[in-house]
Amino acid sequence: MWQPPGYDPGDGHPWEGAGREIAMTPLPFTLRQLELFAALAQDLSVRGCARRLGISHAAVSSQIGLLEKQLGFALIARQAGKGLALTAQGMAFAEDLRAFHAAAGRLAAHRPEETAEPCAGRFRVRIGLALFEHYVRPRLGYLLGAHPELEIAFDTHVPGEAFDPGQREPEPDFALFHAPLVGEVGEGARSLAQVRCAIYAARSLVGDAAEELSHQAVSALPFILPAAGSDQIRAQLDGLARLGIVPRRIVGHCDDFDVMVNLVERGMGAACMTEAMIAPAIRPHLAPLFPLENYRLMWMRRAGAEGRLPDLVADFLIGCVMDNPDYPALI
Repeated sequence: MWQPPGYDPGDGHPWEGAGREIAMTPLPFTLRQLELFAALAQDLSVRGCARRLGISHAAVSSQIGLLEKQLGFALIARQAGKGLALTAQGMAFAEDLRAFHAAAGRLAAHRPEETAEPCAGRFRVRIGLALFEHYVRPRLGYLLGAHPELEIAFDTHVPGEAFDPGQREPEPDFALFHAPLVGEVGEGARSLAQVRCAIYAARSLVGDAAEELSHQAVSALPFILPAAGSDQIRAQLDGLARLGIVPRRIVGHCDDFDVMVNLVERGMGAACMTEAMIAPAIRPHLAPLFPLENYRLMWMRRAGAEGRLPDLVADFLIGCVMDNPDYPALI
């Protein structure tokens, strides 16, 4: 058997440690958890972190809680009414994480440089979070598996958030979102369908009287509203007031659609929602107590996003929603 020059069998293995298992301390985190924590440490907002990474509020909370459990100490201080803040250990962990990322970057720099070329299959999509979670995400693996040349970044936003194409962020190649029947949505947008918007509550909360509630009875229900002081809550309360509904018992504030739907399903209170926000399995358990103005499903495609791959992505996104029998399109 070939041996390296100068090899003496009495010296042991020619490469130090090469013939033995090297014990490595198990790391109490995953790279994904570090990515989530880095985003949360920067935003100090679970909602902002979820939007940035294109995942649900619940997924962020779950992973950060698991990371804290694995580390054995709290990273985030949670104080009612004061938002989030890093603990002393959280700040130290964030500082070390920056050093970790810098070291990882230096290691990656050992890879031979390649001529940078624009990626013809790279696209940016602005999409409503409920649309992404219920309709696009479940089918995304099939698209990317069949077309590995595609790289798609999703920028999600909560239902009812204003769509502002003039924001200082990369212009999306495609946008798919719900918007009110009236109001500006951006040049070049077109409506694909309408969906019902209503005040929903659990049937267990309102009983058999779900279809017979008056304005006064609806106003007396416990309500779950958007974040206090936000533009959304002001617009929602103004709209309800024009219909003669003035919520008198506000039991919670929430901007995350999945959390809001869960609270309504559990009977905590009523909330203004589009039917598309509600998972198909949950819809039979909720009652539309009072109809509100429908929302439009809007579609936008950036001028110049033409060709085989853009057509493929566009057909996929629209098909995920419009070809899905669970999407509650009215028109």
